[in-house]
Amino acid sequence: MPPMHIEERKDFPNPIEFYDNYVAPGKPVLFKGVAKQFPSYNNWKNDTYLREKYGGLTVMAETAKKEDRNNPVRPMNFSTFLSIYEEEDIYLVQDVAPPRPITEEMFVPKSLLCRGFMDLLNMALLWFSSGGTKSVLHNDSFENINCL
Repeated sequence: MPPMHIEERKDFPNPIEFYDNYVAPGKPVLFKGVAKQFPSYNNWKNDTYLREKYGGLTVMAETAKKEDRNNPVRPMNFSTFLSIYEEEDIYLVQDVAPPRPITEEMFVPKSLLCRGFMDLLNMALLWFSSGGTKSVLHNDSFENINCL
């Protein structure tokens, strides 16, 4: 399939516009740079902040940056992960759905605050690495919203 054009926006549309223009027609959209407006934007870029606030949170670290469903997973506290992720071939994919404390700092744009979407927050995942991770080719059974 030839590449398709993906619309880029620098703002979030209101909920009706988001639904009518993107959800109903199944049209992908890129909201470029809008995460800078999130209240937690600067905090989540700061390893010291994350260590102090969530260092005791137990996380599951994948032991290679190329996803393989057979790779071992290492449980550790978030503080330990933050101390090694830049040097080791490691990344985490962690459930951050309620009641995990980190959920308090997750920002959900007004466009997505409908009940149907909020029910999906039970599937919220935090992917965290120093970069260079690769996923296996797969198909997710639900819609994805990625904030990078």
